[in-house]
Amino acid sequence: MGAFLRASETLTSNSVGERIMASLSDVFTELQQVNSGVQPLHTDLQQVSTELQTVHNHVGAVNATLVKGFADTVNTLNAGFTTMSQGLQGIISLQVFANQLLEHHTKQNDTIICILEHISENTCDLVNQAHLQTGLQTSIRDSAATVAELLKTVHADAALELERLEKLRQQIEACCPPPRPEPVCTYEPCEKSEFRGEPPQPSVPEFKPVAQPEPG
Repeated sequence: MGAFLRASETLTSNSVGERIMASLSDVFTELQQVNSGVQPLHTDLQQVSTELQTVHNHVGAVNATLVKGFADTVNTLNAGFTTMSQGLQGIISLQVFANQLLEHHTKQNDTIICILEHISENTCDLVNQAHLQTGLQTSIRDSAATVAELLKTVHADAALELERLEKLRQQIEACCPPPRPEPVCTYEPCEKSEFRGEPPQPSVPEFKPVAQPEPG
């Protein structure tokens, strides 16, 4: 009976050991399978890490390009505003000179108007005097002709003496002409405006925009 029990215990112990060994073998097999599954995941993670590094490098390059582009844009705007301000200053200088020239032309026009007023006034006076003198001279001519004819018929000897004296007077005047009477109208020139300014020559640098990099 005791031998039977010992034999039973021996068989039972062997069965449990075999089952334990079988379980460990299954666990090892499962671990190998898990390891086989983890290895592609590790490879995928490495690939993802590589791609993320590539993306990081591209982002860094894009960021550097954007920073450089922004700096170039700021430099271009600064250069443009500088050139524009200098150009505006040149335009202002030219406009000031143009205003001075217009003022000079205005003064010259005033002088021209003054001269024209003198001419118009003198012309009007001349027309009035000519009209008056024409009437007087016509009357004098007719009266003198009548008197001359009457005197010739009454005093023939006096007419001859008058002709002789007239010839003598002409000879004396040819030698020593009498002083000429002072003119009634004396021209007084108007005030003239002289402009001696020189147009300014503003120096405006040529605008050269910053060259933009070509897209890669």
